[in-house]
Amino acid sequence: MPNEEERGNRARESTVSTRIDRPTTINAAVSSSDRVAELDSLRGLACLLIVLYHFKPDRIPGGWAGVDFFLILSGYLITNIILKYHDRPGFLRAFYIRRWLRICPLYYLTLVIVAVASPILPRSTNFGGLFQAATYTQNIEAYWSGRPIVFSQYLTHTWSLAIEEQFYLIWPPILYLTGRRGVVPAAIAVVCLSVWARESGFHWWLLIARCDGFALGAILAATLGDRAGDRRPIVDPRRNADQERSSRPKRYFSQERFRSGRIDHPMNYILVPTFIISSLYLMYLFSIGGISRLGAPRRPGSTILAIDLFGCSVVGLTLSYAGSRLASPLRNKTLGYIGKISYGVYMYHLIIIMLGDDIAERVGLRGKPFWREALEAAVFFAMAAVSYRYIERPILALKDRMPYGRTLPKKPVDRGGFRDREKTDDRRGVSVRNALNSVSMISFNEDEEVDR
Repeated sequence: MPNEEERGNRARESTVSTRIDRPTTINAAVSSSDRVAELDSLRGLACLLIVLYHFKPDRIPGGWAGVDFFLILSGYLITNIILKYHDRPGFLRAFYIRRWLRICPLYYLTLVIVAVASPILPRSTNFGGLFQAATYTQNIEAYWSGRPIVFSQYLTHTWSLAIEEQFYLIWPPILYLTGRRGVVPAAIAVVCLSVWARESGFHWWLLIARCDGFALGAILAATLGDRAGDRRPIVDPRRNADQERSSRPKRYFSQERFRSGRIDHPMNYILVPTFIISSLYLMYLFSIGGISRLGAPRRPGSTILAIDLFGCSVVGLTLSYAGSRLASPLRNKTLGYIGKISYGVYMYHLIIIMLGDDIAERVGLRGKPFWREALEAAVFFAMAAVSYRYIERPILALKDRMPYGRTLPKKPVDRGGFRDREKTDDRRGVSVRNALNSVSMISFNEDEEVDR
């Protein structure tokens, strides 16, 4: 019969083995495959805000700001991906293919359906703008004419997808030039450029006039990193828990102290005041009618900046407290599901709302009763759920075949015929050898290299 000490040793070995089975990166809060449920709920709330705005634009002033939440989330997620994987071979190729798989199939499917159905649609279609719509450049002409090209009124909301695709082309090269330390300065410069562009009269559907949302999301990625609010401990298979506690320096703002819940993340001391100040300013704008119901606000420079700062603080605080009780309302399953299908909802909702208006006008129905809005909402939510299940998810599964690449192992240092294995392992951040030996009693060849 094993004594109590042997049973304890086996339990510890089992724990180490379980940790090794999961791909782990030292000093990273969570593996990249983890999904932040709270961010899905934020997407769901932003999606609902946009839908309600298009149903009742006169009753929900500023509902268009839901788009800015999507831009902030996109800036955060994309910058986080670039900072984590940019040094891997073939990263840019994998990055653009994965972005294409996420956005383009559903977009082109909707574009083709509208183009094919145009002869029977009540509203006219401008086939002269089909090329621009197909290349995500439908808003480019607004740089010199002040008006974007509209292929179909049913697709006027796709301007946000156009600036997102343009952002994907421009932002990675900027980060390659600036490096990790230059992310925040570059993002601040982009915010200033965007505010200046709006105040100078650039159309607010242009990337130059709406890129501050992306930039503020990038600042969150550079400062908070990957799921800053995760409270789970950092897994390091090289050391057991006692060694971790005894050897690490006792810094006040250490990741361990933050994740244990004993302190707030340092960025919260910026995010909380930003949230309060931007909220007060937006309430002031609402009180004086400074938030527009239709079209650009009276002072687009400061108004959209305030909205973006508010959204940035909300997203940042959500990341900081992800997994905590404070963020529990954002772990609502219904909101999270709406967030997952939000792309389909965004693509279909305006088409269905406009078609409903057109059909009602032809049959002589006046006004817009609640039952009609509920019916239209049921139709486009059902369409989004079906397309997510049978179109988006199968296509997104193809992303697994296009990973961001593997970290190339660095060549070991050869000094007089002997390899400096300890320095090589430290440089790679990988020391699974000792842990595996303790679990499986596997003896490694002295010259064998261990890859992450």
